[in-house]
Amino acid sequence: MFFATATPRLTYDALVRSAKIYLKEIPKNYDSAVEKLEEAIEQYADKPPIEAYLLLGSIHADKRRYAEMDLNFDAVDSICRSAATEDIEKTCKDLNVSKRVDQIRQAQWIEEFNEGASLLGEAKEYEEEYGEIDDEDEKIDILYDLELIYRDAQKNFNNSTIILEDSSQGWINLGIAYYRLGGVYGRIVQLDEGSEFEEGIKNTMKDSALVSYRQALSKTPDNFDLMSNMATIYFELQQWEQCAEMFGRMVALQPDNVSVLQNLSMILSQLEMDDSVRVIVNKVIELDPGNLDMRLQRGYDEVSKGADLNSEINKAKEEEVEQAKIDELTEKRNAAYRQVIVDFGKVVELAPNNYDAWYFLGLCHYFLEEYEKSIEAWEKAHELQPDNPEVLELLAPVYLKMKMPEKSREAQKKAEELKAAQSEEP
Repeated sequence: MFFATATPRLTYDALVRSAKIYLKEIPKNYDSAVEKLEEAIEQYADKPPIEAYLLLGSIHADKRRYAEMDLNFDAVDSICRSAATEDIEKTCKDLNVSKRVDQIRQAQWIEEFNEGASLLGEAKEYEEEYGEIDDEDEKIDILYDLELIYRDAQKNFNNSTIILEDSSQGWINLGIAYYRLGGVYGRIVQLDEGSEFEEGIKNTMKDSALVSYRQALSKTPDNFDLMSNMATIYFELQQWEQCAEMFGRMVALQPDNVSVLQNLSMILSQLEMDDSVRVIVNKVIELDPGNLDMRLQRGYDEVSKGADLNSEINKAKEEEVEQAKIDELTEKRNAAYRQVIVDFGKVVELAPNNYDAWYFLGLCHYFLEEYEKSIEAWEKAHELQPDNPEVLELLAPVYLKMKMPEKSREAQKKAEELKAAQSEEP
């Protein structure tokens, strides 16, 4: 009679040694090594499988299975951080667990990140070639090549965020890859009628870029350039509130940055936050007195304010409101027009051919009863647009008021001739 004998169970240490032997083979026998290490973990639940977890994490790192790598490294980290006995503490120290885990993670992060960065560099060359050719079919071919390159870069940077989640640069470059991929999809949709991509895919990629950028910003909350990238995307998506919030954060970091303040004022105008816009415009002009755009914006705002006040004055007069109230409204209107004169006076210094500035300078001087200055400004406006009857119609009564009847008649006659000629045009 023969009796079956049970195969002796390998000890934990023997299983780990077997795994190490498999890893020394050329090529490495990963599958057998994993089998032995997993067996060691499962069969010896009472023994902290420190080295088994460490080796499994290393294998998954080699195979670029980073989620599995993290599970094993997190497991061994947990055992060593909360070492319950001196033996466990000694084993962690002898195996140099913390340093080895950090080194492997850093090495894999560098490898993935550098591969992704290299692909972005390669894509730049393709982009340059794209800009130099005119043939549409060749352009489409390049775009599909670029799509593959950016998608591969995207995978690399995504892997880098799995390996080191707290590294902001991985998230930033992942956002860049998404954003540029969106640009490629947008161009493909425009050029290739047979494309399988839908129009909205470009914005979908921008949304994905924002998800990555927000992760990066949570790691580096004072990253000005990152905020700038995000503000650009919010602007392109017309998400005005988020765009305003991002520019606001940028202003908090660089309160004297004229360009950022100017952009913030534009976005707040979209949101009709007029009081905030005025504060910012005033700040920009204080920092940059020669800022033509902001001078124009404040000038137009004050023209509008003066016109509204003028309407209130006329209504108050019709309703026979007490004179003190009319005087108060008049002073507010005049203050608005004086501000226009300051701002548009600066505009014509910087841009002497700006018709609007001369036109509104004449109007404001007129309401302030500064008739000679009004005539001077309107005559300059007429020089810039000699075929425009509007200013001539304004000049005619002012000439008359200033006892210049001949010039008044000439201005009125010329205005009528221009209007008649324009009415005959097809």
